[in-house]
Amino acid sequence: MSMRPNERAIILVGVLSMTVSCDAGPTVVVERDGATNPMLYGSTTPVPGPRLEIVAVTVSEAEDGRGGRVTMPPDPRALDVHAPTRGRALDPVLRVGALHFHDYTFPSRGVMRFVVDDVGRLRAGDEVSVQWGDDESSRIVLSRSLEVPK
Repeated sequence: MSMRPNERAIILVGVLSMTVSCDAGPTVVVERDGATNPMLYGSTTPVPGPRLEIVAVTVSEAEDGRGGRVTMPPDPRALDVHAPTRGRALDPVLRVGALHFHDYTFPSRGVMRFVVDDVGRLRAGDEVSVQWGDDESSRIVLSRSLEVPK
């Protein structure tokens, strides 16, 4: 059977699409309250809940949490969000009380890293959450009361 070039392209795209879908692995869905629901991703193995880890880092630039960038930050800390995530079109925003952080990296699998310029900006007792864009249904509460390391 002879195929036109366009037909080959359509078949090839379909096969690639199917391969990507099959190799994606299990998807973890996190409920709004931070609890995981194993029934939604097909495993009975418990998945650790989302959490925030604050780590001292050396960086040349960081966010101040109010929309500004600070070069040569005085006392920067990485705000590592450990949470199962799915690919989304909207970027995540980390909220720590009144502070909002938009710039992030992925230092390791399952970890999103935001960096605050000065650990002194973080207030103990503040709620910490991550949300994708304006989609409130995507909000994950990481801590109801932040503990700031000395």
